[in-house]
Amino acid sequence: MPDPQEGVFLRIYNPVVKYIEDQLLEADAVYIPGEEVVFTVVEQRPSNWGGQSSSELSWVYPEEVRLLASIALSVAEGLGTLSFAPNGVQVRLNIDREGLTDTILLHKIGQQAVQIARKTYGDEVRYGLRSAKTSGVAYQRELYNGIDTGDALLIRSLSCLLRSQHLMAIDCYAFCEDAFINVQIAREGALQLIRRLLKSSSGESVSYEDAYEYIKQNFQIGDALADYLREQYDKWIMAKHPECRWGIFWSPPLSAEDFLETYEALVSIYRHLISGEPGRETAAL
Repeated sequence: MPDPQEGVFLRIYNPVVKYIEDQLLEADAVYIPGEEVVFTVVEQRPSNWGGQSSSELSWVYPEEVRLLASIALSVAEGLGTLSFAPNGVQVRLNIDREGLTDTILLHKIGQQAVQIARKTYGDEVRYGLRSAKTSGVAYQRELYNGIDTGDALLIRSLSCLLRSQHLMAIDCYAFCEDAFINVQIAREGALQLIRRLLKSSSGESVSYEDAYEYIKQNFQIGDALADYLREQYDKWIMAKHPECRWGIFWSPPLSAEDFLETYEALVSIYRHLISGEPGRETAAL
């Protein structure tokens, strides 16, 4: 029996946030924004996914993480952020991947997406679009090609990074703590990826201190960045444990800057890890 998650899938997006107005077309994945609907179409191959099989609660799948992260990370640190709010339901399309390069077929898929959006969000639904200072389509494609859907650690980390921005962009304080928790998982994932990188080159056991040292050596103001990430680890402990060595908090002692500065720093770190871009100065620190 074929895997129900394998094939070409359409997903519309929730109009709750504003979306980048520039489309991205890859051979096996597309992002198309418009005032009537914002949607993606990806070819999914679960056999290529790494690690454990997906959860019933997955908000997006590895191919979608790859596509969205390549767009989000194309905005360099200090130049703004991008949010994506995917609808929870995918629609399987009866096409193969070659259909994603067919402009006429993509137009028909877009019309189908508009109908789904109207049925889901109402006939008067309108999407907000905005410009963004990206590093360009060529760099987006470099990021896209550098993200392996079989790398479970990278996909998990990028998924949490994307979800953190989605939760923070929603105008509701109820989700701010959840946004912080997700960005901290992405922070831990970045450090784990650095440890894995160092271990692959040395063949020896690598500690978190080694990862911090890598950041010091490979990023401008790396000492300050490493210290900041250590500080965020302490706040991460406070957020996820109702009682910890610092005490009991009815609400974790967090600020908006704890989220925003960590997100910005991680943009630079993930750009470096995926594309090899030199470590940027962390503008937020």
